[in-house]
Amino acid sequence: SKTAVMFSYVTLLSLVFFLVSLLAMETVKSQSPRQLNLSRKEQEKLVTQIEEHPQEIYEAFNIHEDSFDSYALNFASKLLNSNAGELEDMNLELNEMNALIEQAMLDPEAFFSSVLNEPDDYMDLFGISQNEREDFLLNIEKEREEYREMKISFYQSPQVFLTFFQENPGLALNQFSSKEGSMDRAINLLDLPDDFESKIFSKYSPEKLAQITVYVFLLILTVGFLVLTLSLLIKRGRSNLGMALGVVFFFYILNSLSSAAKGFSPILAIIGKISPFTWMDTDLSPSGFILQPWRIILFLGVSILAIVIGNRIFNRKDILV
Repeated sequence: SKTAVMFSYVTLLSLVFFLVSLLAMETVKSQSPRQLNLSRKEQEKLVTQIEEHPQEIYEAFNIHEDSFDSYALNFASKLLNSNAGELEDMNLELNEMNALIEQAMLDPEAFFSSVLNEPDDYMDLFGISQNEREDFLLNIEKEREEYREMKISFYQSPQVFLTFFQENPGLALNQFSSKEGSMDRAINLLDLPDDFESKIFSKYSPEKLAQITVYVFLLILTVGFLVLTLSLLIKRGRSNLGMALGVVFFFYILNSLSSAAKGFSPILAIIGKISPFTWMDTDLSPSGFILQPWRIILFLGVSILAIVIGNRIFNRKDILV
């Protein structure tokens, strides 16, 4: 009965959370900026039209002299973030590498010249010995030539632009988000449906709100079942409130420490995965944000395990009826 009551309360709380949030966003949406909500289907449609109109993409997306540097910086940062583990093995800080790339993109030619003229600081950063100095300088020269060639290709080869676009379509599309109707020219040039702009831009996304509400529901449910099971270990007559709050704060602090320790303590970051707070996906920025099955299975698996263990403990108690 306690399990059923708690499930009912958590379900009701999550429903109220969703409805109140929806009402709040609907109330303030007239003052809110438009958001890009590009689904996978709409992204595929857009990429197809770009491939069919290769010469129009530069005019459609208003690509200018500084565009390549913005796309290259974004592309390089994503590559770094996806290879964070390899950077840790090389004793390189992800934040330092991102700052280095940003510095390079502000003035690439000046950056290459700086490395070639004063290579020692950069060699120390990557742990390169003086014996490898000549090879290091040759590699930098090669990288500079590749950069120059790619920049030329970016303005002459639609396929290069498409590679960058597929990595982060929001970078190209967000320039149209500030003013309604500003994307009309791009829609005409790429022969997109007339309602395409209204589909990909909105004041808020009820779908994403519903998905994050599911995560909130599963988080509260899982922690609730764990606390309910632990409460069976406390002697009758004693308050469970302190223990319940302790469990919640313990998981929350563990999640915070884990997030802060990613850059310098892989072990603590792994330990932090114990916290159900880390099982949620709160990054709504990727296009096509969806509920991830493994996260749902993890929440439900722990909840069911807690219920089973709690039921066994309860059945073994000597309760006078």
